[in-house]
Amino acid sequence: MIRVAIIDDEMLMVDFIHKNVSEILNELKVQYEIADFTDSTEALNNVLNSKFDIVFLDIDMPEFSGSDIAKQICIQEKNTAIVFVSNKDELVYDVIKYAPFRFIRKSRFKDEIHEAIFKYIDRINNNKSIYMFSTPNGKIAVNLTKVRYVEVSSHKLYIYEINNTIVTNGNLKDIEETFFKFGFIKTHQSYLVNYRFINLIKRNEVILDDGTSLPLSRSKYENTKIEYMHLSRRDSI
Repeated sequence: MIRVAIIDDEMLMVDFIHKNVSEILNELKVQYEIADFTDSTEALNNVLNSKFDIVFLDIDMPEFSGSDIAKQICIQEKNTAIVFVSNKDELVYDVIKYAPFRFIRKSRFKDEIHEAIFKYIDRINNNKSIYMFSTPNGKIAVNLTKVRYVEVSSHKLYIYEINNTIVTNGNLKDIEETFFKFGFIKTHQSYLVNYRFINLIKRNEVILDDGTSLPLSRSKYENTKIEYMHLSRRDSI
């Protein structure tokens, strides 16, 4: 799931960007959510309190400028791709310090939006922490570092992200080798758990940071403790 934010103080422009972005992502069969904002204060609060993968951002706005919002995005969420959309080419020099993914001119939006989104999808596909799941509704991009755990039941995989759950066909054997490389521990024949979200390991369960209790097989208790300690030390170096 790709989460998109569109921020522009002109509703017509927001609608225009939304329509074009939707068409391209539908063409690529990528699942997505889009949030639209015309109020920069509301946009800033939402962007900082929600995890967006890509933000289309006007530069010249009242209250908070695009530069103000980009600065806060860079401080709090390094992985968000920023795409500035503006008619004022000279402003590109003011925002280049925020390392935007793209700068799109409103006057040439239709020409430049395709390249921007296709390159963004390429970046996702080449990002080793991104795993693409195929579903009947299209491909879903999942950042493995943000997955709490995966459960298998009746030949279906349930991928529990921080704020979302994805369901697709499959079994753990299909994914566990890749997931192990990104800090997942097999605590039970039906569960892969991201060590980053483990708060407590008990004899027959693991407790996550949000209080979720997941089963821990007796035969996997010792290995789970060892793997958790190993992964915690690895990432602290």
